[in-house]
Order: sequence, then C-alpha cells, then structure tokens
Amino acid sequence: MSDEPTSAQQAAWRRRMQGEVVTPVVVTARNAREGDPWARGTVMLVIKAAVAGTAAWTLASNVFDSSTPTYAPLAAMLVVERTIARSVSGSVQRLVAVLIGMLMAAGAGLAVGLHWWTMLPVLAVAVAIGRIPALGDHGSMVPTMALLSLITAGGTDTDFTVATMLETVMGGAIGILVNAVVAPPAHIETSRQRLRRIAGEAYDLVTDVGEALKGGSWTVEEAQEWAQRSERLADEAPSVLAAVDLGQESTRMNPRMVLKRTDADWTGYRDAVRALRAIQAQIAGIAATLSEVRDPEHPVQPPSERYLEAFGEVLLDLASGMSLLDRTDDAARDELTEILDRCQDRITTLGDEVYEAGAGVFAYGSLLVDATRMLQVVDAARPGIALPVEAIGPEPDGDTEEPRSGDTL
Repeated sequence: MSDEPTSAQQAAWRRRMQGEVVTPVVVTARNAREGDPWARGTVMLVIKAAVAGTAAWTLASNVFDSSTPTYAPLAAMLVVERTIARSVSGSVQRLVAVLIGMLMAAGAGLAVGLHWWTMLPVLAVAVAIGRIPALGDHGSMVPTMALLSLITAGGTDTDFTVATMLETVMGGAIGILVNAVVAPPAHIETSRQRLRRIAGEAYDLVTDVGEALKGGSWTVEEAQEWAQRSERLADEAPSVLAAVDLGQESTRMNPRMVLKRTDADWTGYRDAVRALRAIQAQIAGIAATLSEVRDPEHPVQPPSERYLEAFGEVLLDLASGMSLLDRTDDAARDELTEILDRCQDRITTLGDEVYEAGAGVFAYGSLLVDATRMLQVVDAARPGIALPVEAIGPEPDGDTEEPRSGDTL
C-alpha cells in the first residue's frame, strides 16, 4: 500500500488550511479595512509585536554583544497583548517562569551534574510547575528554560543565567513600552458597541413579537424564528460580558486614561447584560408557547385572538419601558414607572380572563408567567444597570455617530 497521500487527503488538507489559516487572515484584513475595531486591533497587535521584537533584538545585540540574542525578542513579542495590564502581568509571569526553570537546572547541575536520570525528574517537575494557572500562557517557559539551561550550560553557567534573565527583563520591558506608547489599546467603545447591539436586538425582538400579536397576523414559522433569535441572543451574552471585562481591563495602566477619563459604568454594563439575558429567557418561553398554540397538530388549546392582541400590547409597553433604561433623568424614571404600572394592570386583567375563560389555561398561564417575570426583570434592573446612550429604542433620525478611533483599538 502506497504511503503517498491520496487526492482526498490532499483536498481535506487544503480545506483545513483554507478554513483555519487563509480564511481568518483574509477576513481579518477585510474587516480591518472596513473599519471593524476588533480587526484593526488585531492588525495593530501584529505590527506592535514585530516592532517590539525588532527593537529588543537590536538592543540585546548591542548591550550583551550576543550573536544570537533570542530571549529578549521572544519576551518582547509575547507580552504585547490587547491591554497594557495583560502585558505587564504577562511580562511578570514570563520572568518568573524563566527564573524557576533556570533555578531548577542550576540546582540539579550543582548537586549531581548533568545525567539522563537528572534531566528526567527535573523536566517532570518543571512541566508540572508550568501548568500552574498563575503562570498563565507563559508556564511553558519553565520546562523550556530548564532544558535549555541543562543542555547548553549544565545548569551551572552563571554568565548564561544572568544574560538570559537580563534579556528576558529587557524584552518584557520593551514589549510593555511599545504597547503603551504605540496606539495604546482602549476597548471602551468596542464594549459599548457590543452592548448596544445586544440591547437593540432584545428590544427589536420584544417589539416584533408584540406588534405581530397585536396585529393578529403571525404564523408558526414566525414564532419559531422568534425562538431562534432569542437563542442567538443567549449565545451572544457571554461574549458581550467578556467584551465589557476587556473594556474595563484596557483602562488600567493606560496612559491615555490620564489625559482622558472614561465615564463608563462597568458594573452597570454587566448588570445590563444579565438583565437582557433574563429578558431573553422569558421571550424565549413566550415564543415557544406561541409556536405550540399556532401548530395545528399540537394539542394545546390556543388563547383567543382578542387575548393575544391584548398580550401583544403588554409586550409593546414592556419594549417602551426597555427603551428608557439607557436614561437616568427624572422624566425617564417617572415615565418608566408609569409604563410598568400600566403593564401590571394589564397583566392582572389578563389573569382574570384566564379564570373566566376556563379553556386554554396552559397557554394563557404560560404567557402570563413569562410576561410577569419580564416585567419583574425590567423593574428590578432600573436601579443598577447602565447602558450607552441610544442603546435601546427606535433608530434615531440621521446617521449614527461613528465610534471614535481612539477608543476602538
């Protein structure tokens, strides 16, 4: 049997390369050209890592007169992160990992010398230490430096150890400096954009369901689409929370924050995402119930059209209340209180109709429970959540303001 790869294997390899290497690079380049802040940040990271590595290599060559100054450029490139705080912590982690690895090699070399039975336990312990979460992505440097120190200098060469440590410190410092000076990353507006989008999608979903029910012309396919949109919101929520965390992290140790403070309420942003996630869970339940009662083959007895129209008005009121959550003025608070009180009265009235109708209790009750919980979520969210301006509600007239380039790196 021939060991030559078959045409099918070659095609599979090409597809894998296309999907995992070529396509991500092309998509990132295209998105960066079109102004996507995350893609531009990725491109800038690549550029800054190259600049930091080159600068570290040049300085290490001149300072240490080494023909192969490896550790400085490696440290410089690997500590260039999406935030300056990560660069600092990464530099410390790398330095500690290098120090541990070299001390282990030195201890073994001085005690018993370099033998296979020396290297085996040293590397085993080094690999185990490298997996400690506190060392992060730089834990692999523990066994790497232990091995390099053992095989190049027997673990006992003081000049090699000192030069390596100094190169690592220099490289880390250069990486931090380049990251802080060359377009220091601030992901404030990026996190706000993500929050605006998920808030707008939640508002649009509640509004669409309410308008369809009020109009009376909706199908089981539309109800299933509402459920799918709700699932997409649920899937997106964790990444939005991560974007908010990254935005807050990007303000730490950032020299741009000295010149320009941010008014972002990070705790309020997180509370907003959790509230929107809770609203999504209730609208998902409503969509599931509606898809069941519209299915002609489903045994659930549907509510009356008049009941569904009234329920649609409740959802539209809730959407109106959601559109006020990005405002903190007294007028908005008073209006939101009035809307929520009106929703509660309507839900109470609809609940009375359940007892009077006697039929379709499952559907009636399920819809009311989800609407009541949604009302409670909006009411409970009022004191603590924070949303960017115009995050929820109808699109404003005219063009929307483009994000500031300084906040999107």
